[in-house]
Amino acid sequence: MGGYHTSTGIAIGAGAAAGVGIAYLVLHNHNRGKIVGCLQSANDASETLRDDNRRETYTLINSESVPLKAGERVALRGKRIPQSSGGHAFEVHGLIKDYGQCEP
Repeated sequence: MGGYHTSTGIAIGAGAAAGVGIAYLVLHNHNRGKIVGCLQSANDASETLRDDNRRETYTLINSESVPLKAGERVALRGKRIPQSSGGHAFEVHGLIKDYGQCEP
């Protein structure tokens, strides 16, 4: 009687589950990223960050209330958000590292 052994079925199932897990992580983290730069206060209600690499200024969307302090150079985890106005925004998901005060 041919067929698969139980261990073969388990291996096939585990391989399929791993493939689905990897695909989920790749797709789920596609727009997520890291940004490093100096925090600036735009006004009383918002903060901006000047990106060290791209030399662009991002308006920060900090709905998770990650503690941020203007004048600090930080690495943030989050997602770049395209703006219809042509500006740049970054949705903050977490603080990776605080490097201390920005240099003038």
